[in-house]
Amino acid sequence: MAAAGDISAVASAMSALLQDDTARETQDLRKCGHAAVPLLLVALVSDPPVTSPLGRIVSTLFSLAEEHISSTPFASVARCWLQLYTDASIVGAMLDLTTASRADVANTIRRLDMAQIVAGAIGEQRREWIQKLIRIAQRLLPPRSSRCIAKRRRLSPPDPAQLFAPCPIPTLPSAPSLSSYVKLHKDRPFILREYATSGLSAPPWPAIHRWKSPDYLLDAVGEGRVVPVEIGAAYDEEGWGQRIVPLRDVMARAGYDVAPETPGADSGPPLYLAQHSLLEQFPELGGDICMPDYVWSNPAPEQAPATDDGIIINVWLGSGSSEVISPAHTDPYYNCYVQVLGSKRVWLAPPEVEKHMLPHESNVDTLASYMTNTSQVPILRPVDDFQQLRPAYPDFFQHVWPVCLEAVLEPGDLLIMPPGWWHAMRAEGGGVSWSVSIWY
Repeated sequence: MAAAGDISAVASAMSALLQDDTARETQDLRKCGHAAVPLLLVALVSDPPVTSPLGRIVSTLFSLAEEHISSTPFASVARCWLQLYTDASIVGAMLDLTTASRADVANTIRRLDMAQIVAGAIGEQRREWIQKLIRIAQRLLPPRSSRCIAKRRRLSPPDPAQLFAPCPIPTLPSAPSLSSYVKLHKDRPFILREYATSGLSAPPWPAIHRWKSPDYLLDAVGEGRVVPVEIGAAYDEEGWGQRIVPLRDVMARAGYDVAPETPGADSGPPLYLAQHSLLEQFPELGGDICMPDYVWSNPAPEQAPATDDGIIINVWLGSGSSEVISPAHTDPYYNCYVQVLGSKRVWLAPPEVEKHMLPHESNVDTLASYMTNTSQVPILRPVDDFQQLRPAYPDFFQHVWPVCLEAVLEPGDLLIMPPGWWHAMRAEGGGVSWSVSIWY
């Protein structure tokens, strides 16, 4: 048995919460059917904790939740199905660890990561239990046979010139105070160069140095982990897709010298870990960043994210070879955007040019209905001369071109951007590109 005492402690804690009829999680689970909670409890309190029939029952509950989630637009998925997906994944993982062979451990880790990726590990203590069970499972994996070998990669510094806009994004010479930011700077984007490396108003970010090392990353989060990625050059292009893949595959494709789990993943189509709450999935990396003071400035309380602390942290990881582009789009929140590794070209335009940005219309087709905040103008796309597009997009060049901005972010640079600003991004210069965004 794998760490039977630790597994039993998780099972007991989960059983106690599920028996609390006043708990929101229990009430949500009952909306999935009157049998959901009793069946989960039977699997948790059984001694031995699993039999073949119980395993099949938990699998059925998981499949029921998965079916409801996959058949409904995610924004409309009822919370109860996310709760059932999470809890069935946790119970199923405990059953796996109690009886499965070492060969099945990777599937157990994937199951637990999927509960975080798909359902957000929803519910009291669920993420804590998932992290504990992943660590238990990873102890059953064979140790890594060798450390990663660092190789010299040929990097080509990005062209610092403005290729897609006539004006630069303003760079402030020093970090404004919180009161000065709110009074004078919150309505326009600006850059603070080397903010995360020099400690202008916060400690330097350990991530700037630590995330260069694949050994550090794999030691921190452990083997067998999976993450969600975008496949293709841009989410508005044909052939683009999404998939859950091993973390090693993303690292190898991004430019780290690691062996991918999937043969050929290091040379296949681009894999881009984009806008993912990676630091929640991998809390071991959370201590490598430091919150900029500006995220607590509360510049627009009515527009802040509806989270407990009013912030959302997302991470981007991909190749810095100009092969992946974030099309011009808008976001509804203020944003502190830090470039951690590599270089990234950023293009911006103010909210008032929206009608000239040619956003996708919601009544065209299903895909377009999800891209009403995305422009059809191919900004940052690989063209020899952006001005060549002037005949195809005359309205854009007449109204947007005169007011748009551009800059290249380097490691440690902080871009602060108000909500509603159009922005497109492209990693450049070769090597690995990491970025962290903090919505507030």
